[in-house]
Amino acid sequence: MDTCRVFIGSTNGYIVIKIVGRGTWNYARVFRNLIDDLSFKEWRECYLNLGECEYLDSTFVGIIAYALKKFKQLNRNLIIVETSKDVYETLKTMGITKFASILEKQMFEAILEEIMEISSDIKKEDASFILKAHKELEELDESNIKRFESLRSVLENKINKEN
Repeated sequence: MDTCRVFIGSTNGYIVIKIVGRGTWNYARVFRNLIDDLSFKEWRECYLNLGECEYLDSTFVGIIAYALKKFKQLNRNLIIVETSKDVYETLKTMGITKFASILEKQMFEAILEEIMEISSDIKKEDASFILKAHKELEELDESNIKRFESLRSVLENKINKEN
């Protein structure tokens, strides 16, 4: 029998959902209910970690598409993280990769680390310095705009709170 586990955690307005095992139709309803519940919560971005997901069927991928559309209506992002080659191919075949940002594990871990660090006791001038450095990277390569979107949001909020 297929098994799937869904974990959820949050920190400083960022949500991480982790799918472990096989994401199949028998678990898609639980995932959809979670997405619907998140629509009523306050958060900035949601990361869908598929690093330990072995397989996704089309029903489960359909719920990922539903989440992308629903969150977009709310002006929020769903970012997919750390997919296996097989899961990535499934997402690509079904068109998800055209609409979703997909981060590698190392990039995701770096972003989470920076979010945790910045949201603690960073000074406004340090936040401005870090923001300027990342804007340089964004100007250098447009793909960095999406890559650093979470970090930019945290930094801008930190700077604006102190104004």
